[in-house]
Amino acid sequence: MPITRVYDTKTWLAVIEFQKVAFPRFMEEWDGRVGRKTIAEMDNWLYRPRPLIMDPPETKGILVFIGGWTDEQHGGGGEDISMQSIGDVGYLMFGPMKSMQDPPKRIFEGYSGSLTNERGPNLAIDFITRNYNPRCKLVMYGFSAGGKQVLDLRRKIEHRNTVRPDEGNSLIKVDVLVTVDAAARKVTLGVNREVAGCVVLNRNYYQQVQGNLSNGAPNSVQTSAVTGRTPIRQPIDMTATMRAINIHAHREIEKASLSFAWADIRAALG
Repeated sequence: MPITRVYDTKTWLAVIEFQKVAFPRFMEEWDGRVGRKTIAEMDNWLYRPRPLIMDPPETKGILVFIGGWTDEQHGGGGEDISMQSIGDVGYLMFGPMKSMQDPPKRIFEGYSGSLTNERGPNLAIDFITRNYNPRCKLVMYGFSAGGKQVLDLRRKIEHRNTVRPDEGNSLIKVDVLVTVDAAARKVTLGVNREVAGCVVLNRNYYQQVQGNLSNGAPNSVQTSAVTGRTPIRQPIDMTATMRAINIHAHREIEKASLSFAWADIRAALG
């Protein structure tokens, strides 16, 4: 693989993994930056008789969040937003999540949504694979383009579950999938809304107010060929609530559904 920059995404992720071990109770240090404290801790690890590779405590809960379309604002979409403070109301979910994140029992990752690349879902499946265990609760949330991408992500998980015996992987189960007005602007009608069998429960918030460029819709379900499980589908039609907002209904449903979606997540993660 050609080197495109000195400090690339893999290096940044590796630094974060080191910081999680070096500073287990200080999440503010998990920023992937090699500053004074991180360098000092690296020196300590290097020069004292202490193993660098440790078995981390077992993860109890994982949240993967993919927000709305941000291509014009963030250079393509799929950027990690877990450590940032971004204005969109959907990202407020990270505030309460941090209060729940008794390191490392509950962990989370967030990405900006995209209609042009699969960077967020690809990073998410890698994050899940590295941290998941069969006793772990896994919750995924997606709004708008992010809703489309978490639907794509659950297909990646179902495929991984299908080939897992050959690769020695454990079966991944998505306890709750929260989709909020999953859409793709002009190609919204082409969104694959089928929820794969790796999902236990899908809570789907959507609106269909006329005049919006993007609208959600009811999801369908697919029985897993691996487990025989059929997801439980719970559609929440917010069209009547959002009709007064008219052309801004798609943008505003993220805020209107936030307290309900957070309650779904909180109930799943405990």
